Amino acid sequence: MTILTPPERRDEDSRLLARARRGDHTKNYVTLRQRSDGNCFHSSLTISPINNISNHVIGASIIVRDISKTVQNKRRRSALYRVASLLAGSSSMTEAARPVVEAIAKMDNWIFGALWLYEGQDASLYCYTSWRAPMPQLSAFEKVTNEMKLPRSTGLPGRVVVSKKPAWITDLMQDSNFPRNPQALDGGLRSGFAFPTCAEGAVNGVIELYSADGLTPDTALLSAVEALGNQIGIFVHRSRTQIDLELTRLARSKLELHLHMADVHRLLRRVARRVRARFDAPSSSVHLRLDARHHHAFVDVPRLEQVFEYILANAFRFGGNGSPIVVSTTNHSTEELCIRIADNGVDIEQRYLETVFNPFEQVGPREEGLGLGLAMSRTLIKLHGGTIRAESDGLGRGTTIIVGLKLDRTYADVAA
Repeated sequence: MTILTPPERRDEDSRLLARARRGDHTKNYVTLRQRSDGNCFHSSLTISPINNISNHVIGASIIVRDISKTVQNKRRRSALYRVASLLAGSSSMTEAARPVVEAIAKMDNWIFGALWLYEGQDASLYCYTSWRAPMPQLSAFEKVTNEMKLPRSTGLPGRVVVSKKPAWITDLMQDSNFPRNPQALDGGLRSGFAFPTCAEGAVNGVIELYSADGLTPDTALLSAVEALGNQIGIFVHRSRTQIDLELTRLARSKLELHLHMADVHRLLRRVARRVRARFDAPSSSVHLRLDARHHHAFVDVPRLEQVFEYILANAFRFGGNGSPIVVSTTNHSTEELCIRIADNGVDIEQRYLETVFNPFEQVGPREEGLGLGLAMSRTLIKLHGGTIRAESDGLGRGTTIIVGLKLDRTYADVAA
């Protein structure tokens, strides 16, 4: 019996055998056992005492059944229900994405997962969100995943976009088309799997998963992820469509906010990561100086992310001289959070610092599209009870957008 027992479960064997010595039966006891290659599997133990003619226990009959498939199928069914529930109960990609990736990863022994988004034939993929098991050695792999932008056909997500089918890497170290090899090796990752998310016949994203074990293709898993890919793909498509509609409603002043308590520092980090990926910029391109002690507020997270994503994207477009963009936070009081996004590129003339927030206002070389971005940002911030303004120190010295948000007193009092 001990041959199959992982070292950390030897005490469990002692307890079960002690029961047998007392004449007690153990039936269908679910535990883990170890194969000769070192990998563990789910098992069911039935232990029956063997008595002699004097009814004394002289041994035990031990039956070990491999129930890995049963446990795996149950996990996968639970994951499908969990993902469906998350998608049905979430109002935005921001709310749903990471829990969905985590739920999918936990249906098997995946220790890292990520959602990559793809927006067209010539577009690159960028990591929208990721999840990892609480293993410090995965931090470097997580960092490079969040910051990397993949051209079409590159890496595991890229080949899925091209083929429009799931792809499996049984040995990451032997794969020549996997740019994150060094970080995967450091993190102890051995194999990877990815599948497309689709809507209206087109791939709009990829879910990738990684394991520390040398996993092999699984027909049942391929069947399960086909349904998942369609569910998630439709949600991604609807979320994007919804954003377009809501921007139209916002322009007509018909948008309502859905407020929830949020950590604005975490929100800013997430936005900075996404915008860096969109512009294929290094992590040094944005300096985060999040010094505010109080930074929790009741906000509509997707709408506020839209505001900061637009402002930060503009800073990239008009940053000019390559100097890093600085995102900083301070507290003028425990009731207000001040966020400043400063670039060193094209300035805004003093006479335009107020009118730049008017609808359809386009200011010199910083003009873009219909000039609705800052107007919509101001409306959204005002709906939050906040303020937004622009500052510029003169020609070639860039522009700073300053946002003020009201804070939640409960968090402020606790932090104080």
